[in-house]
Amino acid sequence: MRTISVATISTAATTIAAAASVSSLQPSSQQSGTFGGLIVGYYLCDDPVPYRSQWPDPEITLGQFKHLVPKKGPFRFFFKKASDEFDSGVVQQEISNDDATLPLWDGKVVAKVERIE
Repeated sequence: MRTISVATISTAATTIAAAASVSSLQPSSQQSGTFGGLIVGYYLCDDPVPYRSQWPDPEITLGQFKHLVPKKGPFRFFFKKASDEFDSGVVQQEISNDDATLPLWDGKVVAKVERIE
């Protein structure tokens, strides 16, 4: 009979958990935008879990984006985009013009929607 140490089991469990975590973060072909449209993700107010939608075109305007948000009311809209202005390499750009084309982050729209109080 072979003896397996607790350390070996712990290491194996950690490896399996890490692999599961990485694979859950890997996009499927539909999530990565290969369906021919655009993936739109947004954080609504203080909700820590983002909402996810698909848009049939490769670009979307703020006015079109607003139709995807289920709640109506006075909101501010911030969109993640690459920027060399800061060390982080990324900024949250506020957009208020309904005709403005939204910036992409890794080929997707990533937004933060905040209620105006």
